Amino acid sequence: MAIVSLRVQNFRSYSDSFFEFSEGVNVIVGLNGIGKTNLLEAVHMLSTGTSFRVADKDVVQTDAKWFRLDGVYDDQERTMRYESSIRPPKTLSINGGAKKRFKREDALPVVLFEPDMLRVLSGSPARRRLFLNTLIGQWFFDGGALLRRYDRVLLQRNNLLKQAYDLSQAQLDDQLFVWDVSLAEAAAHIERYRHQVVAILNQSMSEEYSRIARAPHDIRVDYETSQQTEKSDFIAALRSLRGLDIRRGYTTIGPHRSDFNIKINNQPALSTASRGEQRSLMLAMKHIEVTQLAELSGRSPLLLLDDVMSELDSTRQEALASLLRGYQMILTTTEATYVPSGISGGAIIAL
Repeated sequence: MAIVSLRVQNFRSYSDSFFEFSEGVNVIVGLNGIGKTNLLEAVHMLSTGTSFRVADKDVVQTDAKWFRLDGVYDDQERTMRYESSIRPPKTLSINGGAKKRFKREDALPVVLFEPDMLRVLSGSPARRRLFLNTLIGQWFFDGGALLRRYDRVLLQRNNLLKQAYDLSQAQLDDQLFVWDVSLAEAAAHIERYRHQVVAILNQSMSEEYSRIARAPHDIRVDYETSQQTEKSDFIAALRSLRGLDIRRGYTTIGPHRSDFNIKINNQPALSTASRGEQRSLMLAMKHIEVTQLAELSGRSPLLLLDDVMSELDSTRQEALASLLRGYQMILTTTEATYVPSGISGGAIIAL
């Protein structure tokens, strides 16, 4: 799957702009703040249905009431339009056929690299959970809907916990039981998916990291969770911690509290890995994401690289270029010198 051209109207910094893309590497060059990431966001939104930064309404250009994206791909034409005053506000057309809802099967395979992703391992557990959840949404047909359902149920249960002292014991028990069952069902499912994701990562992490580091290493991803993968066990855990949850006013166990750790040669990466080693680990995981998505979708993913090269030294730039050769890329940079020779020779788009 490759994008050929894109027209962007009333989207972020673009009133009405048209872009053509090479089937190989496309380098978007421009100063900071000129709209390079906005262009990647438009491609991502038309391809997957969502922005990777904000809600739909927040990408509409200031003083405009709508935005429109028209893209030509190698096997289809797509149009997305958003206008808050109509229902549904966002519509999609594929090869002239209108769709009122953007379904999972409408999404095209896209993998995003951005600077913050290179700091997943050194950042908060929430960043690492988001990374796992992104893979669940890509690799499992019901993954995205499952994660959204869990978030809704968790919010309702937490709201009830905050009101606990205003309810009788019988009222609280009855209402918590309902949310416990719903939460346990979604949580157990998410935990099973996360264990599968970690197993897939572990199948290739040592090989992928060693290719980037250009030396053999043993890499292990350990998923850190106290949760069970069975609904009944999770319900029991929620019940045993109910008193603590009421006192604190929030749910203290669940996938929203889990984390993962990576070991390099049996040493914890979070405390011992250098900044370069952490980046190499993240690049290895992102390459597994690319290859797995290609296998599952049967299509070659479109790669969006937002100013990633400036975060890497020349060795890791070349290693990343080698890993990603053969895919269509749209890469942003402030200077063309940040583009390694391994992926040079494509289209240059100056903003």
